Amino acid sequence: MTRPRTARMFALTTGAVTAAMLAAGCTTTISGHPNRESGAPASGGQTATGGGDCARSATPQNCVAWQNTTPATGSALFDKAKQDPVTATQMLCSALPAEAWDRYLQPGNYRIVEDGTSCSVWSGDDQVAVKIGLDPGYSLTEYLQLFRSKPDVARDVSELTIAGKRVMRVAATYDADGKGNDRDELSIAPTTDPAAKGVLQVHLVLRPPRGSSKATPVDRTRIDGIRDAVVGDLLKVLFPQR
Repeated sequence: MTRPRTARMFALTTGAVTAAMLAAGCTTTISGHPNRESGAPASGGQTATGGGDCARSATPQNCVAWQNTTPATGSALFDKAKQDPVTATQMLCSALPAEAWDRYLQPGNYRIVEDGTSCSVWSGDDQVAVKIGLDPGYSLTEYLQLFRSKPDVARDVSELTIAGKRVMRVAATYDADGKGNDRDELSIAPTTDPAAKGVLQVHLVLRPPRGSSKATPVDRTRIDGIRDAVVGDLLKVLFPQR
């Protein structure tokens, strides 16, 4: 499946999700278009800085410093993602107050916009991240059809409900073994209709201290213990009464 060139895919295509999309024949980058050159203007007049908290990003040349931005909600948020993905991502990063992130990730956490369409909120020790994104062009129903169309991908797909909303979870065995890099990748239908266009994506990432081996044990409770609460809080703010 090849996405139309005009369609913007704001998926957080990492880990098992990336593998699934490649296996399904999809071709995309995280932002749906080539990464900006270092220091090139992002949409909305924002510029990749590479400094400050962006210096801690894996791709500092494609990182934009977080700016507190009042979020649009519901369909208006998806419209903003189509028109100005960087500003929409700033809205995602601004959805929850500092007190909430201190509760989930402990004080010292920081927020950055990576690759134009990924809000990354990292713990101060750089071991836990909550990555938030939007895909305005596809529905959860279409996601499920895509991921289940390939047997080697379908085994990693499951469905659950969080805060009353249907969720697709993608997790390969190596993503949830409590060793090295673990993650939980969620694609969420923010309304009661999973066939409606628009998906909220929340990926939780857990990794050992820098320089550790891939077999280093990690504490899964750091993401398992906050997952549902983080998703519930984001839905309340970004998609109220839907």
